[in-house]
Amino acid sequence: MASANAFKSGDTDREKVGRFVAGSSLLFVVSAASGVMQFAWSATMQRLLGPEGFSLTGPFLNLFWLLSLATSFGVPQAMMTFISDRRHRDSEGAALIMAEGTRLLVAMGALFCGAAAAALVAIYGASPAANVYSGLAWLMIVSVAGKQMYMSFFATAGGIQRMDLLAACNIVFPIAMLGSSIGMVYAAKTYWPGSQAAGILAGAGGVAFASVAQCVVSLAMFRRAELSLKRIFTWRAGWGESKRLLSFGWVAALAVIAASGVQFLPPAVVSFAAHSSALGGAAPEKIINAGRFCAAFTYAMAPMLLIGMVMAIVPAISEAESKKNPELMQRYFDLAVKYALSIIMLMMAIYAVSAGTIVELFSGKEFPRGRMGPLTLTLFAGMSAGMLAMLTVNVLVGIKKPAAPAAVSLAMTAAVVAALAAAEVYSDSVLTAAGAFSATVFMGLAALLYCLKRLGGIRWPWKTVARPTAAAIAAAVALRALPFDSVSVAAVAAACVCGSVFYLVALGLAGGIDSDDFDMARDTFRSSGAGIVVPAIDAMEKFFRLSPLFVKPRAGRAVSQESGDGG
Repeated sequence: MASANAFKSGDTDREKVGRFVAGSSLLFVVSAASGVMQFAWSATMQRLLGPEGFSLTGPFLNLFWLLSLATSFGVPQAMMTFISDRRHRDSEGAALIMAEGTRLLVAMGALFCGAAAAALVAIYGASPAANVYSGLAWLMIVSVAGKQMYMSFFATAGGIQRMDLLAACNIVFPIAMLGSSIGMVYAAKTYWPGSQAAGILAGAGGVAFASVAQCVVSLAMFRRAELSLKRIFTWRAGWGESKRLLSFGWVAALAVIAASGVQFLPPAVVSFAAHSSALGGAAPEKIINAGRFCAAFTYAMAPMLLIGMVMAIVPAISEAESKKNPELMQRYFDLAVKYALSIIMLMMAIYAVSAGTIVELFSGKEFPRGRMGPLTLTLFAGMSAGMLAMLTVNVLVGIKKPAAPAAVSLAMTAAVVAALAAAEVYSDSVLTAAGAFSATVFMGLAALLYCLKRLGGIRWPWKTVARPTAAAIAAAVALRALPFDSVSVAAVAAACVCGSVFYLVALGLAGGIDSDDFDMARDTFRSSGAGIVVPAIDAMEKFFRLSPLFVKPRAGRAVSQESGDGG
């Protein structure tokens, strides 16, 4: 029988799998909501600031994510890995990791922000208004400081696998960013009309405000997790775990940062290449193309909605590895890939038909759909591979093998940067740059999967590819036959709804949603307080069972339903 609360249980392997699915599903929902709000932020900033202004404000957000990862130095990933490894067999040891890890995060954040502030004062003087770049740098310091403090809760909640609390805290950032950026940009236009610099700084200021707001909310969430702030934020803890956290963390950080570079650096590289005289001059057409690339990349970041699944798999697979349970490790990866591909292919089906229309509708006629459609779709393919690469990196971190993915991810990111810079310098086509980006990321993904097989014995589940791919093709063909050709909210909404329905029906009839999926969906909705949805899930399962391809429960599953250790 399913447990009463899927987020808190985990005695048997089946409950552990259910907890992972529930946590990753809830984080996906929050990530989807966050993605919608970040999409709204990007589209609004593009309209308010134009391609030239957004060519700085857009990369600011991407660089913020990268700097946040760099400043934390992998300590959150190490904390999450070792807390989940110890929390059942050594609760005091897990509490010590929480305290020492938090102290390290505070110290490293203070060191980074202090050094950056001193450098800015030395270069520009004390005033943030020296120029737009100085102002952006000061805002980045505030943004990183807030995120660094939040990382303590991120690591602790992830380590104890309370993804429900983590999801509640994660939604704060996009809400605060969207509201504050819009308000600040309108204020800038009101009080400093005609000043593009003021608008750029106002848009970036919303990111800084959101980071601080999320930090404040996370402090309250510690109590919801029944954790003492006095025990976590203390300078009296020893230093016994700090060396281990740093030695493991810096390698894990290198792996995660390098893999994240693939997802966040491209707009900055293309923007720099367009703006810099050293890389081909600052011709107006190049700057406009850079703005279009940044805009297309924003829409192509839809696979980032899967970040919740990536976060959820680290503590889950770390716990399975510590108990020497290879079957459970493979099961986690199989499920993660299956759900990731199912979601990616749904978005691919819609983007194949409507990507250009979506971009032009929300970003304006300066981003024509004829040019933006192929560009966005090409970048989307690369971002999908990048998200699967990030998933693979986190699995390798979870099994405590971070060195190989660090090397591969670093090489992949360096290759992406080189390919983008070369394409921008030697070609006037941003589509060429997008193609170079995607091809390079797919090669990096292949190398990471090879490492996963060699180091962890975990194989890529090829059997999960065919069904969502077939469903995506069927949905795209059906969607293209419909008369949704206008650039309007109604046309885009209809395309999204119809495309989703077509894809879901095709996937279910092809056997891409099996009996276990329905069981875990019911557990997740009940645990989330949304049990009212369960009858609809029951009806959906009855319909899909009519298909001869429907996969029913098999006897002798690889993952035990009874054993607490899985063997």
